[in-house]
Amino acid sequence: MALIKLSATVSRISGKLGGSIFQFAKYGQVVKQNAFSLPQFSTRQTAQRMKATIIPTLWSQLTLPEKNDWKDLTSLYPYVNKVGETSIYSGYALFLLLNQNLFFANLPITLQAPGKLSGRTFGIMTILSISSTTLNFRYEARSGLRLQFFGTIGMQAGKVPRASEFKLYASQSTTGVITDFDMFTQFVSSNGTIVAGLQYSFLFKEISPATGQVYAISDTFTSLAV
Repeated sequence: MALIKLSATVSRISGKLGGSIFQFAKYGQVVKQNAFSLPQFSTRQTAQRMKATIIPTLWSQLTLPEKNDWKDLTSLYPYVNKVGETSIYSGYALFLLLNQNLFFANLPITLQAPGKLSGRTFGIMTILSISSTTLNFRYEARSGLRLQFFGTIGMQAGKVPRASEFKLYASQSTTGVITDFDMFTQFVSSNGTIVAGLQYSFLFKEISPATGQVYAISDTFTSLAV
């Protein structure tokens, strides 16, 4: 396949290159992609498009400091483009590159920039109760932080949830060394009714209110509703 390196400003170009059509019309330069007909709305294509939106949506849930952590790592991932130049990804592009490859390989994705949380330990979190009418947690460790609560919908017992299946449903401040949280209403509003016999999984983030920086992330907690 031929490669053409264009300058920053192109005044006129016409012809076909791969799947792109270049045309100079009376109203200016026109570039058309996929100029040939394809079944654009087949079941499989629709499913793939839906999967392709998951990782970008997770990026939008990150705080500004978390996004900056990804930006800080971009110099560690240089690449050579098709015309032989060394380039650097943006933080967003690096997040997509690493996580979409993991996601489509059915491997756990990482929302935090690699290495940014090494050595930090999350506090003690306990599920006090989970049923069709209750969802209570107890957090023990640090006061003055904000906790973000993530959870999955009900699943069959034994299923290992993927990172993309956790949905943020609440954010609460810690008011003391030991803080109890009644999260039933928030969870049901976001994830639907809790069904007895199904498995629910949860994880949590500790956030510094002053900076918005993630201090630590919990392990995954899994429990059957009663």
